[in-house]
Amino acid sequence: MRLQGDPVQADGEPADRPCLINIWIEGKFVEPGPVAPKSFRLAGGGGQHHHDVFFCEACGTTLWSRYHIVPGDCLFVRAGTLDTPEAVKPDVHIYTRSKLPWLMLPEGVPAFQTGYKIDEVWSPESRERLRRNRAGQA
Repeated sequence: MRLQGDPVQADGEPADRPCLINIWIEGKFVEPGPVAPKSFRLAGGGGQHHHDVFFCEACGTTLWSRYHIVPGDCLFVRAGTLDTPEAVKPDVHIYTRSKLPWLMLPEGVPAFQTGYKIDEVWSPESRERLRRNRAGQA
């Protein structure tokens, strides 16, 4: 899988899996590869905010999620599924309160016990892309 544009944001989630990095990017910039992904729907807490999980039909690897609470064409791509995953580094680390004690986070990268407020963390350029995406101008 390849990205045809730069991510809006890359969030490392050491509490979920020590090496998981989710990339926020517009769907138009994602090139899935030779096998068309399949999907299934998961219900969120209280059954209100569902999201679709897309995976490789051949091997079952999760490729990305589309959270319906996020307006526009934003996908959350799993960086480890890219042809060059080493090219993506987290902009922040989230949900660190439950990370494993042996996992060392890199210095100089903001880390949050839970989530964060986009307006306080994202660059002006990333916030503008998100705004355009929400407005259907992406």
